Amino acid sequence: PTERKFIKQWKLMRLRKEAGYTQEEMAEILGMSLTSYNNKENGKRDFWDHEIFKISYLLDKPVNQIFLQNDSN
Repeated sequence: PTERKFIKQWKLMRLRKEAGYTQEEMAEILGMSLTSYNNKENGKRDFWDHEIFKISYLLDKPVNQIFLQNDSN
């Protein structure tokens, strides 16, 4: 079995804070518990596709700018 690697969402965390949202607010907007949101932002679980697109819309940023890992961001 392949081991699953989860990535802490540093860019999401930074962009969320810049936009003035708390983890509690994000969890409520996405319809999940604070624990679930925290686990996803901290890389312990993956976001579902519909959550990724909602976050992108909410933060007014393209999905790749928030979630894809690269050296320039």
